[in-house]
Amino acid sequence: MIDAGARRGADLWLLAATFVIAVAGLVYELIAATTSSYLVGDSITQFSLVIGIFLSSMGLGAWLSRFVVRVENGFVSAQILLGLVGGASAPLMFLAYAYLG
Repeated sequence: MIDAGARRGADLWLLAATFVIAVAGLVYELIAATTSSYLVGDSITQFSLVIGIFLSSMGLGAWLSRFVVRVENGFVSAQILLGLVGGASAPLMFLAYAYLG
């Protein structure tokens, strides 16, 4: 059985990790919207489109979470994937615009 102090410490670490991930998601959202408005123009449409895609992705992720068997592994895998995709989003958008116009 886990004592209350260790459980509270684990809960605080999980809360801190969730906070950092949420901030990173907001930063990725702003980077994607800003980059797309630089490349395509019409910032209102681009920001609305990016926000809609992010909200739809959050809903899809919530729906897919029912199929995750090992919660810890699913959480870590999702956050690593978020970091890779989010971190590479702006350079990939510039490359796609350069090649596809």
